[in-house]
Amino acid sequence: MLHAARYEHEYYRRCYRTKTNRGQDCRGLLIPVFGVQDITVARKDLESAGVEFDGDTEVIEGMVSTATFYDPDRNAMMLAQDLTSEGQ
Repeated sequence: MLHAARYEHEYYRRCYRTKTNRGQDCRGLLIPVFGVQDITVARKDLESAGVEFDGDTEVIEGMVSTATFYDPDRNAMMLAQDLTSEGQ
């Protein structure tokens, strides 16, 4: 599942401060978000294919796990695993 996400919450705003846009005002920036069942497996698969990630997987307990990565053109994208009871 792919979602275009626009995050206003301060937690997600730091996801915009990636290597390619650090220091810029990124309000309104859209990052494609791929919903996955198991973020650990999905990340491992992408890393084995040479995909570069921006830091560790972030976890908000009981809510979501996210991992930001880059396509070959250095566009940021994100994996997200729903950790709510509805997503289990």
